[in-house]
Amino acid sequence: MNQPPSDPLDRNTLERLRFLQDGEHDYLGELIATYLESAPELLGALRAAIAGGSATATQKAAHTLKGSSASLGATTLAAHCHALELQARGGTLDGAAAQFQHIEGEYARVRQALEALRAPK
Repeated sequence: MNQPPSDPLDRNTLERLRFLQDGEHDYLGELIATYLESAPELLGALRAAIAGGSATATQKAAHTLKGSSASLGATTLAAHCHALELQARGGTLDGAAAQFQHIEGEYARVRQALEALRAPK
């Protein structure tokens, strides 16, 4: 499945998730709902960790957000989180606030795309 270069989601990942659905359950919809509920909490934890200067907490929050984002095909967001995770693992948060702004901006794009998938057709 082709996707525009500006698409914040890997549509192939989403298609693989749709393939797992059956006629009774909307597993993809449930995954999206869970993600949209938990991601803002993770962003808040990440923001607080950076503001508090905690590399360990930053690493943990970035790692968790990276994994959940990647599972839904938000590969650019996951890559930003991975970069911050590696930086924090190295014990430095230099430039972490700027990296967090990229993460927030990309999350806004991901959220919008996921909400569009959930919208009734």
